[in-house]
Parts: sequence; C-alpha cells; structure tokens
Amino acid sequence: MKIAPKRILFIYPANDGESLGIEYISSSLRSHGHETDLIIFREISGFERELKKNFESFNPDFICLSVVTDTYSWACRVSRLAKKLKNIPIIFGGIQATSCPEEVIKNDFVNYMVLGEGEEAIVELVENPEKLNIKNVWLKKNGKIIKNTLRPLVQNLDLLPFPDKELFYKKIGVAKDYRCISSRGCPFSCTFCFNNYLRNTYKGQKWLRKRGAKNVIEELKTMKDKWHYKSVMFLDDCFTSDKEWLREFIKLYKNEINVPFGAISISTFIDDEVASLLKDGGCTKIQLGVQTPIEEVRKEICKRFDSNKRIEEAVAALKKNKIFISLDHMFSLPSEKLEHYLEGLEFYIKLKPNVFNCVIQK
Repeated sequence: MKIAPKRILFIYPANDGESLGIEYISSSLRSHGHETDLIIFREISGFERELKKNFESFNPDFICLSVVTDTYSWACRVSRLAKKLKNIPIIFGGIQATSCPEEVIKNDFVNYMVLGEGEEAIVELVENPEKLNIKNVWLKKNGKIIKNTLRPLVQNLDLLPFPDKELFYKKIGVAKDYRCISSRGCPFSCTFCFNNYLRNTYKGQKWLRKRGAKNVIEELKTMKDKWHYKSVMFLDDCFTSDKEWLREFIKLYKNEINVPFGAISISTFIDDEVASLLKDGGCTKIQLGVQTPIEEVRKEICKRFDSNKRIEEAVAALKKNKIFISLDHMFSLPSEKLEHYLEGLEFYIKLKPNVFNCVIQK
C-alpha cells in the first residue's frame, strides 16, 4: 500500500545556526517522499504568529525538535505553546532524549521520542504512527509508555542521503562556511562528552565510522555547484583520526574542491605528516581540545590520555605549517585548585595559540 506523504515541521532555536542532525533527518524524510519545513524560534510573540501561519499554510502532521541539554527547557516551552495552538503529535530527538528518556517522555506534550541515530526510525514512525514496535522509538499508548530497543547503528554512512541544507539556508541564508561531517563517533570516551554515553549505549558495535573519501567529495562538489560556498568547516569530533583516509581525502579535496577548510582534532592525531597534509589540502584552522593543562586532572577526571608533551608537539607541527590554532579549555573541573590555574597559565603562555575557547563546568 502506498504511503501518503507526511508533512514534518522542525523547530530550532535562532542562536544555534544550522543543525546537521536536523538536515540529515530532513533529507531522509524527503528521500522517502515526505515534506519538511522549519521555523527558527526567536522571541515568543513573533514565534506564535509564525507558528499559526505555518499551521495554516504547511499544515504539518508532526512537529520535531532535536534537543540537547542546553535547549531542553526552551524545547519544553515551545512544545507547550504548540500543543495549545493545535494538537499535533510532537517528536523529541537528540542527545537529551537519548540520554534522559525517562525524564523527557513524562512531559505530557511529548508523544514520541526517537533515541539514538534517527534517520531510519523517523521515516518508519511518520509512515506508521500507530505501530508499537518501531526500534529507536518510545511512545505513549492508552496511558502507557512503550519503550522499544535500539536498532543497529548505520555502519555504511555512504548510504545516507546528503544533508538537506536548503531547509536552513532558505531561513537563515547560505552559511559562510559549508558545514560538513565525514564521520560519526570518536576514538575516545571522554567523561564530559556525549560520545562517552553513546559508545556505552551502543556497546559491542563499531562506534567510530568514516564515510568514504569519495562520498564526502561528492557531497562537497554537489553543494559547491549549488551554493557556491567559499570555505568548509568539518565538524567531526576528530577529523584526523585515520591518517590513511586523510591522505586519500586531501588528494581528492585539493584537486576537486580547493577551498580553505577548518576542522576539529586532538593532539594524539596531529604529527608533522598530518599537519603537512592539512596545510597542503588548504586547511587554515584547527580546533584542538586540551580541556586542562594539568595532566593528572585531564587523565583522571576527563579520561583523556594525551600528555602535555604531545600537545606541545601537535601545536608546534601546526604552527610550522602556519595553521590557525584554537584551543578548548574547561574551567572548574573537579579537583582543580588555584595553583593548577597558575600552572596552566604558564603552559598556555608557552603554547601561544591564536585563540582560546573556554567553558565552565557546572
């Protein structure tokens, strides 16, 4: 039996730019014949008017929100308002739903939750909303909460459709940097990171998965022809984790894309060869996670095992190749003392990165 196309409305906070997660979910839905739209939430009165207008013109069958911890309270507020205006099923996804499902599903405005990677589950859900045994989906039925198990991770990422950039670009304009991701997962299990939780959730499965270099280039070529971007930002948790893949990718990128790019990495995977490859391919910026310059805190609290010597070597290799360096630092980690900050300051002065990204652990 042919499935009638469904209309799915995404709602997203205005100050968070674009969401690759939502773009992948949207492209998965669209590849199955469904329609998607997006509302960027700003101030409440304007949002309410836009929501009413969307209900009249787009007439969505479902409302979807991808939620992280920082946006959870916001998502609850938005969902309550949406439910008052029209009783449309609301789906929560994202790391907040995945890591705290018992808390999230209790909200009376949440009808469904998609846990973990959602490209396959969301399609099955919108096409079969009465089905009770959809893997990755929690739902409510006759006052009861039905908790389904997770399906296996998508191992061949090349099978996924390219992200639906138009969903965001038509609302916020074309991004200065084209945002791309060439892998899912991370080689590490740092205590402060969502990767730690998800690696344990999917225990026994390969967590770090790389797209084929040719597949990434195909996306970049397609989107360059369409959007005429001038630079690329790779949002992988550790872009340089596979040196063999990087060699192949840089050769293709240099020949077929040839625009400046930035990426995120960890000192463990930055050496002279990698820094030279990055520079040759057009890399202008690398963001490195240090978190704390105090080795025992980094090891015991963060479960990060790169040494200060390794960090110094990575920074030196990047500087040698004139690559802009951004370092991540966390304040208020457990067991840190005043003398740690003074010691750490000396370490950072010695490194002399171009910029610091600082967060405070609460």
